[in-house]
Amino acid sequence: MRALPAVTSRDFRTTPAGLHDVHANLSIGNLGFEEYAAWAHDDPEGIYRSV
Repeated sequence: MRALPAVTSRDFRTTPAGLHDVHANLSIGNLGFEEYAAWAHDDPEGIYRSV
């Protein structure tokens, strides 16, 4: 498992398709906000893109 980078932003953007993914996983506690923010931070445009 890779370590998540330190993210200083308190927000991130997602695509419309990614919104359901983010909402569902945050609701059940499967993934945390910090993980989504880190993945968005890794994207050149700062957007979380659902796979």
